[in-house]
Parts: sequence; C-alpha cells; structure tokens
Amino acid sequence: MNSNSSKTQNYLTTTSVILLLSLVCYGVFFYLVSINEKQMLALEKDLLVLRKNETRATSERSVLNSTEKDRALLYKYFIDPNNIVVFIEKLESLASISDSRISLSSVDIDKNKKNLLKLNFSVNGSFEQVFHFLALLESLPFEINIKSFNLTKSEESIPNQIGKGDTGGWTGNFSIELLSFINPIKK
Repeated sequence: MNSNSSKTQNYLTTTSVILLLSLVCYGVFFYLVSINEKQMLALEKDLLVLRKNETRATSERSVLNSTEKDRALLYKYFIDPNNIVVFIEKLESLASISDSRISLSSVDIDKNKKNLLKLNFSVNGSFEQVFHFLALLESLPFEINIKSFNLTKSEESIPNQIGKGDTGGWTGNFSIELLSFINPIKK
C-alpha cells in the first residue's frame, strides 16, 4: 500500500501543480485579454470620433462648395487690407461720375478697433457736384459711417463740365469710417 499510496500522492501532487499552473495561466490570459479589450474599446471610441469628424468635414465641404457663389458676392460688400486701393479707386470713380475732384489726405486702420478703416478726404466742385458725390458715397454697398462732413464755399471759380460757364467753388471735407472692413492681421 505504500507504493499505491505514494503513487496516489505523486499523482495528486502532480495534478495539483498542473491545476495550479493552469489557473495561473488562465489568470494571466484573462488579464491580458481584459487589457486588450479596454484598448480595443478605446480604439473603437476614437474611430467613432474620427468618423463623426469626417462626416462633419464632408458636410462643411459640401456647404462651402454650394455657397461659393454666394460668398463671392458677399465678399464684394467687404474690404480687406489687400483691397484698400480698390476702395480708394471707387471713391475716385465717384468723383469722376459727379464731375468733382477728390483729394485724399489720410488713410488709417484704427489700432484699437481692428475692423475699422478711417479715411479723410476733400471733394471740390460745384454745390451740385459735391452733393452728387455725397449721394453716390451713401449709395455704395459698404457700411460707411460719415463722422464729419464740412461744406465750405471757396472764392475760386470752377469751370462747369456741362458748359454753362463758371460756377462757385465748393469744398466738402469728409471724415469717414468704413465699418465693413475686415482686418485679419493679428497683433
């Protein structure tokens, strides 16, 4: 019986060691699988966020493409630092239309309010010409704040473009702020 008992005891010990090793391996594998599952869930969450961002980006691209013509039309109502010369040329064309003369004295971008362009200029011509210029200025498709307008009569005589002789000279001094100015330059 000793031999049987010893065999049984060896068998039980071996089986116990194998069972214990199996449990340890099962525990390690379970731990590794749970870590991988957490990583997989985190990756899945990141993938969902990326898909959502991609859907939003596709939608935004679609909106940008579909509104391209409208945005181009809208930008005509705003002046940026690259188009200041274009705006000054518009003022000069208004003077040409009203048969008056324009003289620009200052152009400044307000340092405190980044989206404000200030202009000071004078317009010379007959009374009708200066007021015609003023009417044309107010009809421009920009948001313009006329800070001051000073109309003075000068003694010099200005030839009338229509051919009716000389008319009295008038000078309109303007100080305006262009509120539809976009200045993307950051300090």
